[in-house]
Amino acid sequence: MKTQKKAPNGDDVLTDHSEDDARITGGCYSLENVALSDFMDGTDVRNLLHISDSTLRRMRKSGQLPCIRIGKKYYYPKPFFQTAFKV
Repeated sequence: MKTQKKAPNGDDVLTDHSEDDARITGGCYSLENVALSDFMDGTDVRNLLHISDSTLRRMRKSGQLPCIRIGKKYYYPKPFFQTAFKV
């Protein structure tokens, strides 16, 4: 089960999870004390890169994009895009 708490800076933070609820894919991101504001969802990434759902899925599966999975939704780390694309 996953729960959210507030970090000292006011961000939502994942603090408890099970392997079924959250799975790390592609990157080396720990889910302990991860601020959700440090991640973008698929819609944000598709809009940023101007790509389709299927292209995003292919890039995620091939390991081109680091991501974490929480439940059925994937999240992508903002620092990756800030570094790679100087956003």
